[in-house]
Amino acid sequence: MFGEQISELTGKVMGSRVLDAEGPTIEASESASGNVRGTRINESRTFAAKPVSAGVLHGVGQGVMIGGDSEMAAFRGEGIGRITANAHSVFYLS
Repeated sequence: MFGEQISELTGKVMGSRVLDAEGPTIEASESASGNVRGTRINESRTFAAKPVSAGVLHGVGQGVMIGGDSEMAAFRGEGIGRITANAHSVFYLS
C-alpha cells in the first residue's frame, strides 16, 4: 500500500568526501542492517547529496542488500532528506 513502511535499517557512515565545494555535493558510504518486509538484511550503499533549500538535501545513490539465504539484490535510489539538529541526515528514498 502506498505510504506503508517496508523497512527499518540502522547503520553507520563508513566514509565521506566532498565532491564539489561550490554545491556543495557530499558523497557518503554507509553500512546498515535491519529488516525489509520481515527479512533480516545487511546493506552497503553509496550516495551523493546536495542541498536544494535550507536544511533539505536531494540524494542519488546505489547499493547492495544481502539477506535471507545469502541472496543479493542491487538497487539504485533517489530521495529527499533533511539535516537533523545533531548534523545527521535522514533520507526518504523512492
